[in-house]
Amino acid sequence: MMIHKLPKDLSSFYIQLYQIVDDSSSDPIISWSKSSNDNSFVVWDLKKLQRDMLPKSSGLGRSLKEFLAELRNHGFKTVVKGPERIGVCT
Repeated sequence: MMIHKLPKDLSSFYIQLYQIVDDSSSDPIISWSKSSNDNSFVVWDLKKLQRDMLPKSSGLGRSLKEFLAELRNHGFKTVVKGPERIGVCT
C-alpha cells in the first residue's frame, strides 16, 4: 500500500482512482506497479474491472471505454497493453 496525503482540492476522479488502486483487496484486478515509478499502476484484469469495480465508482466511467477515456482526459498514458491487462502512468 502506498501512503500519500491527498490534496483537499483534488477532483473526485483522482480520489476514486487512488482509492481503488490503493485498496489491497483489489490487487488481483488493479494495483500499484511494482516498478520504481511511484506514479504507475496496472489493471491486471480488465473484465473484472469493468464488471465488478466500475459500476461501484460513479466518477470513473461506466464502461472500460469510458474509464480509459477518463484516464486520457486526466493526463494518464497507457504504457503497456495486453489482451487482459494494461499499465498506466502519469
